[in-house]
Amino acid sequence: PDPRLVGRLGRTIAGFDSAPVRNRAVKAKLRVDPTENLSMILGFEYYRLSDAIGNSWTMVESATVPSLIPGAYVETRPNRTSLSFPSTNESDIYAPSLKITADLGSTTLTSLTRFSRQQDVIAYDLDGSPEAVSSTVSIQNQKNFSQEVNLAYREGPVDAVVGAFYFWNKADNPIASDFRGTPSRLFSAGRGSAWAVFGDMTYHVSDRLSLIGGLRYSKEKKIFDRFVSNGVTVASDAEATFDSFTPRAVLRYELAPRTHAYASFSKGFKSGAFNQYSASRVPVRPEKITAYEVGVKTVSGPFRLDASAYYYDYTDLQVSAVVPGPGGIGRVSVLTNAASAEIYGGELQASYEVGSNFTLTAAVNYNHGRFQSFTNAPATLKDPVTGFNILNQTQDWSGTRLLRAPDWTGTLSADYGIPLSSGQINLRGNLYGTTSYTTQTNSLRPDGSYRYEQKGYVLANGEIAWTSGDGRYSIALYGRNLTDRKIVGENRGTAFGDIRTYEEPRTFGVRLSGDF
Repeated sequence: PDPRLVGRLGRTIAGFDSAPVRNRAVKAKLRVDPTENLSMILGFEYYRLSDAIGNSWTMVESATVPSLIPGAYVETRPNRTSLSFPSTNESDIYAPSLKITADLGSTTLTSLTRFSRQQDVIAYDLDGSPEAVSSTVSIQNQKNFSQEVNLAYREGPVDAVVGAFYFWNKADNPIASDFRGTPSRLFSAGRGSAWAVFGDMTYHVSDRLSLIGGLRYSKEKKIFDRFVSNGVTVASDAEATFDSFTPRAVLRYELAPRTHAYASFSKGFKSGAFNQYSASRVPVRPEKITAYEVGVKTVSGPFRLDASAYYYDYTDLQVSAVVPGPGGIGRVSVLTNAASAEIYGGELQASYEVGSNFTLTAAVNYNHGRFQSFTNAPATLKDPVTGFNILNQTQDWSGTRLLRAPDWTGTLSADYGIPLSSGQINLRGNLYGTTSYTTQTNSLRPDGSYRYEQKGYVLANGEIAWTSGDGRYSIALYGRNLTDRKIVGENRGTAFGDIRTYEEPRTFGVRLSGDF
């Protein structure tokens, strides 16, 4: 078919839907109360998620396939693809759970048990053309089990909770790739377990002053079973253990009725890991954060205001970085501890009830997120002679923005209700604005500008909804991205050119809901 005749989202020049979106879910709970003070809730969840928009990309620049196969067509228009087969990104998730709660008077004992089994299937055409040049199919199988037991206590000026947590998981990931008829097979498998004990207490010193303190000790073990490349086991049997104490402290003071200020300090811990797609038996160290925040919240009549300021200090940030390849040959990009980062900013949100049925809300956020030290960042540069991409180049990103971290964001919304004899109609509208940001990479041009960047934009959304008088039923007509802005979802360079996907275009829909 003539590619100039293509006219709708996700349709390829071959005529099929390149990224079908079909999601469904079933959730059920059964509650049993054996005694007045004992409650048991048995739950089950099933999800079948299919949304391949994220890997149904358009090849927007520097395409190499036409040079490999003369006459090959590569689509470059937004929300158009020229793939050789439909992309796949499907997840099947089964998750039974059990919650047991025992009321012991001033204390409550709770047990939370959950098991899940998940399979993810991802298939994509990397070269972005209808020719059979490069394709990949990845299947990830996971099993997870978690158990938490906590005891909550409330008596007089003290609110407290203590507990323990256990987690276990097992995963494997076969990957099949093909490049112009030459197949490649990878397989990785690993296991992990973690346990933690924690406690958190709030002490109400007076009617106005409250002190909050907490401490958690975590210990995690990761086991790298094996990494197999084309039938040959190249790495196996590695093990690493990580542990951390993570405290938090909060001071909260009531300045006036319905007005309080707070200051908090906390530390966080992200477990270390092995490189899933690498033969390295060397683990990545844990990522750690120290966070500070101060703020005030107030309600005065129809007016509400929330204001806060924060500072985050990241160390041993887990990022993809360029390192020498196996045997010192070439360069590869792997997950490693290559960066530190600093984030600080503030947020202001205000709402005002203009009348009993009309509310205005506005919010603005300033977020200064920068890499402090990242000297071996992975960049994709353009060859000045051929115009094609050169991968795994090293750049110094120290001082550049963190990925997906715009400096400014803001929202403005309005909600107007019209009472009816049979319920109420609500008219809602909101605007969301953001300054520029990068997505998957900060690759810098020679002049220091970002090569893959989404410029600032404003999105407009709206909704008209009817709700029944008893609040049990509603129907809504909604519209998202009403001005049909082209918003980049993924934007990066590959060996076949610069690929790009887009967020949802202008969309209209109807939503029905009922409470039975």
